[in-house]
Amino acid sequence: MATLGFTYYNEISQPAEPTLQDIINSLTGIQKSAVLDGFTNKILPGRLKYTIAIPERAIQRLYNAIDSIEETARAIMREEVVLVEGTYDEDGNEITPPEYNVAPDTPAELLADVALNFADIFTEAQVSAVLQRMVEYSRVDSSGDPIGDWAYYSTNVVL
Repeated sequence: MATLGFTYYNEISQPAEPTLQDIINSLTGIQKSAVLDGFTNKILPGRLKYTIAIPERAIQRLYNAIDSIEETARAIMREEVVLVEGTYDEDGNEITPPEYNVAPDTPAELLADVALNFADIFTEAQVSAVLQRMVEYSRVDSSGDPIGDWAYYSTNVVL
């Protein structure tokens, strides 16, 4: 009489993916600067990983976070952030209009507004570095060097 054999497959649980905060904490200052430079210069994560020895997935997550900071800054500058929702009747007619933010007048005010949105992930200095780079590269000269300033950024880029 034949015996039946059973094959057991053990499923190995995958380690938990590190949080963005864990990734940031594990980087040196040079690596953080290299990621910001890579984002600014549009270096693909697959290429940058060989330069700074960080996993491609971690670089992509950092790029996405930097992009979120920039998009938030642009929304704040364009006065697109809803502070108070509007109210509408059942026909969709507006009863009270929504209340939007007022664009900041200085880089320090923008930094304070943006840093509040990312306080659980980034330090204020890290957000400041991203915003400074964003303003500098808002305008470049013929050789590609950054010549942007707050006056140019706040009047031309965000609109």
